[in-house]
Amino acid sequence: MDLREGPLAMAERHAREAEEHVARQRVRVEALQSYGHPRAVELAQLTLETMQNYLGMAQKHLRSERKRHGLEP
Repeated sequence: MDLREGPLAMAERHAREAEEHVARQRVRVEALQSYGHPRAVELAQLTLETMQNYLGMAQKHLRSERKRHGLEP
């Protein structure tokens, strides 16, 4: 993290990184499903849901920062 990073840049980075984490976790869930590991799939799916919740919060925060900077209506 760059200590000079402002709130908008940080919100953008957090949303982008969360999207990347969610995408990678979806791949993991699909791989585990194809390997036939039901308990691992269940845990990976719970982790995915947590990541998706965080992504939603990060996107909400990003919209708030964009609005604060006059970049969203």
